[in-house]
Amino acid sequence: SDFVLGFCAANIDSPYKDFAYFKEIFNELKKIWTTNLPNLKVVLVGEGGSDFNDENLIRFRSRDNNEVRTYISAMDLLLVPSKIDNVPNVIVEALLEGTPVIASRVGGIPDLLSHLDGDVFLTGVPLTDARKIVQMIGSANRELIKLKSKVDRKSTRLNSSHANISYAVFCLKKK
Repeated sequence: SDFVLGFCAANIDSPYKDFAYFKEIFNELKKIWTTNLPNLKVVLVGEGGSDFNDENLIRFRSRDNNEVRTYISAMDLLLVPSKIDNVPNVIVEALLEGTPVIASRVGGIPDLLSHLDGDVFLTGVPLTDARKIVQMIGSANRELIKLKSKVDRKSTRLNSSHANISYAVFCLKKK
């Protein structure tokens, strides 16, 4: 089976999205990945990132919102190592799809992820963050991770003069 690690940005090469740090984590993951873990695959969604090549890389250049959500839902984990970000749509979309997120503790990201159990924030140390990912995989299978991250949700689509922006309102309920 495969474990799909994802990175998603309209412009992957934007210095604000810190794709360079994603690559550092991926390189550390490759060093510590063991045979008892699923096969590691990487999905990149967005324009750019052409300097990154790996035999386990799957690349999608779509900017269509429905397609992007489909790719996000297929990920087992979305990494968002942004240096600067207010309220990244990609995290909102991942939460709507039930895809776990590990992200930088910058801007509005902590507000989006504070309701989740566990340590969902990057440390800034690639090896430590790679170990966190391996530990997360080793402690539970993918389906349990996805179930843990799901929330009941309602979403409202708002129109903007520049683009459609997804605005999500999360309703946490005990079942």
